[in-house]
Amino acid sequence: MTPALSLLVLLAGAAVATEPPLEAEQVRSVLAQEIERHQQQLTLPDAPPLYNLRYHLYDLHQAQAQASFGSLVASEASPFLALGVEVRVGSPAFDNTGYGGWESGFGRLALPERLTERALRQGCWQLTDGTYKDAVEQYSRKSSAFTPPPDYPGDYQTVTTEPLVRLSMSGTYHHMEPAPEGWAEQLARATSAGFPTDGSLELGSVIVAIERGSHTIVDSEGTDLQLAHTEVVLRAMAHARADDGALLSDHRSWILLGAGLPSEDELAASAAELADDLISWTQAPTLDEEYVGPVIFEDQAAVDLFRTLLVSQLEGTPPPIPFEARFGAMGEGFSFADDSAGGGARLNRRVLPAGWSAQDSPMALPQPPPAVFMPIDMEGTSSPSPVRLVQDGIVRTLLMSRTPRKDIPSGTNGHARGSLGSRPAGRVAQLEVTPGKRVSERKLRKQALELAAAYGHDHVILVRRFQDDTVRAQDRADGGGFSFMGDEGSRLPVPLALYRVYADGREEPLRGAAFTKVDRWVLRDIVAAGEQVEGRYLAPFEPGGMSYSPIVGMPTTLSVPSVLVEELELVPVSADPRSKPAVPAPTQ
Repeated sequence: MTPALSLLVLLAGAAVATEPPLEAEQVRSVLAQEIERHQQQLTLPDAPPLYNLRYHLYDLHQAQAQASFGSLVASEASPFLALGVEVRVGSPAFDNTGYGGWESGFGRLALPERLTERALRQGCWQLTDGTYKDAVEQYSRKSSAFTPPPDYPGDYQTVTTEPLVRLSMSGTYHHMEPAPEGWAEQLARATSAGFPTDGSLELGSVIVAIERGSHTIVDSEGTDLQLAHTEVVLRAMAHARADDGALLSDHRSWILLGAGLPSEDELAASAAELADDLISWTQAPTLDEEYVGPVIFEDQAAVDLFRTLLVSQLEGTPPPIPFEARFGAMGEGFSFADDSAGGGARLNRRVLPAGWSAQDSPMALPQPPPAVFMPIDMEGTSSPSPVRLVQDGIVRTLLMSRTPRKDIPSGTNGHARGSLGSRPAGRVAQLEVTPGKRVSERKLRKQALELAAAYGHDHVILVRRFQDDTVRAQDRADGGGFSFMGDEGSRLPVPLALYRVYADGREEPLRGAAFTKVDRWVLRDIVAAGEQVEGRYLAPFEPGGMSYSPIVGMPTTLSVPSVLVEELELVPVSADPRSKPAVPAPTQ
């Protein structure tokens, strides 16, 4: 390289380095300009028109730390700046989306930490160009393989009047200060210090994940949003081994928008209490024969029951149309010809007993601080009002994105959620299930024992907690034994806090049991409801998907009553004695 050319390269590099980073208003302006440019210029021969384009930009600071028994294991703090794009070609009646495959028209790209105008424009061009080509290819594939039926509802709901949203919150969020340096590490260390170090636990781990920043949405319909984004997740997790080799796991979790965590001393005390409870369960007797009869679900177990069996029946975005691949049919059983039209979601079907209702209120602000607050959904749709989903036990409407379905002509109700670079879907945010009538705990147990007597039992089974799949998988080579959905029905998680309850009020703890397949219709068999309980969890980003990490997913809140189900089946599960350590755990 000649000296003159070297000088030019250095000057060019200096010019790029000194280019000022974009401010909030400038980011939105550049995205809007890039949308207009691509709409005008992005074409391919014989390709369908580009009719809708949307950008998402996440500008976050993320901190994550993991500690074990009071010592730091891992820590990371870094910016997260990423661009997502949604490209739709064709028309709202028929476009490239909603068809099985990978070139879907949705994409994402990491951006430089120092976001200049050149960097943002370059990123928009690179991501949109590639995603557009994928969308055109997918449109061609879909057109050749799928002929819409006469009552096909189309693929997208567009804005025909004024934009649904034109909102700016730039003065309240942009470049929010990250969490104090070392805060995640300190929380993880302080909480995990509550776990005993005497060898009674195989795992005593805490993971803390914190992110703060902004989410920008700009699209070709005029949507112009900049919203604050904050999330704090803290999970204390423990494993303990019983004498027969069975591994038991439990956790305590906090999922919040911003502040609201207990003090460090309170967190450590919660970890110590978790350990004591879990160790005591390793001493519980095992179920010796199958149990068929009524079951009471209280506390977190009631939340998990509704989470497993009800939530999917209320999320109405149709799944992708199946397609043939070299290795067989993909997505078989999820076409519009199915009576479900959306997996397990279907209108005018009884899902709960008579008199029961369910509604989702994404803008509710419960106390303590909520896990989720959704004034705007992923598609820029305002959702100010609660959606009454179930009335008198029957599904009357569903949670919808802008992907339509033929039995809900009104379209979206502002519940589109999802991950960056994927198709949004109507998902639960803050669901409240309300029974038609409540009874006291005493009456609920009395009714349960009367039902159990008809099955020949002198006791009834009570469940208060399940083991969490993602916690069970921590530090385990076998993955922990995930629950699953299959042709035989859904499987409830592995019970942890399981009891035999007798007429004199005595509660006898049990372990070594699992529920057999549990059909979603089980919720119809609820015969009594008690006090309301609330639980928070991280839902998988994809409808019907699984969570593989204890700190990844969409914060979701369920408020449900404790319930008595008329009939379920529990079977003994034997532990593998080879799982018992050959050498005792070290003690401190």
